[in-house]
Amino acid sequence: MRICPLTLDECNKIIELHVRTAFIMAPSKENSNKEIKNIFNHIKNILSENRYNFIEGSEVIDYGDYLCSICENILGSSFGITLLDKSIANKTIGNIFWESGLMVGFGKPVIQVLDNKHNLSSDFVRNFTIFYNDKNYLDKFDKLFKKIIKRRGYYSNKIAKMAIDTEDYEKAIWYIKEAYLIGGEEEDLNKLKAIKETIINKKDVAPYFKKRIIEDISKFIG
Repeated sequence: MRICPLTLDECNKIIELHVRTAFIMAPSKENSNKEIKNIFNHIKNILSENRYNFIEGSEVIDYGDYLCSICENILGSSFGITLLDKSIANKTIGNIFWESGLMVGFGKPVIQVLDNKHNLSSDFVRNFTIFYNDKNYLDKFDKLFKKIIKRRGYYSNKIAKMAIDTEDYEKAIWYIKEAYLIGGEEEDLNKLKAIKETIINKKDVAPYFKKRIIEDISKFIG
């Protein structure tokens, strides 16, 4: 089940998948200073070297509700990156923190790349916060990025497997989906198909639950 943060109703939309893709939350190109643009270019190079794509939140243009479009792109991405410095308007900072908070709320990791503690979205400095004032900030970014990539195996081969063994299928499905978005491995789609077949053939499953699981997987794998 996925709850819409705007209406608090269940969201049944089919989400376009952006496999091996980072959702970047930063000022638009027009509102970015030279320093932010340079950092952005360095990060794009690291993503490209690892066969990763990116979506810029500031460039998301779609018909209908703009926030809904942002939410859909967040759900369809692998993880998030925020880029901030003191020159950015408070309104823009608020938008970026809303997006990053939403992404974390959906269970996706977000790497914060900031100039100093004043731009943190909370009072906490955690493992996924990088200050680009540090000389080795790109090395730190690369290390965290690789850590996220490794989540694919952990999600799919460990947590999802334990969930399947205990017949907690909804938990298994969530982790396998996230694993697929991170790694784009066909193996994870096959695992979802296997769960779907298991549910179809189980006799001791409530019809409504069975319908939910089958529809959920079908929407994801197409």
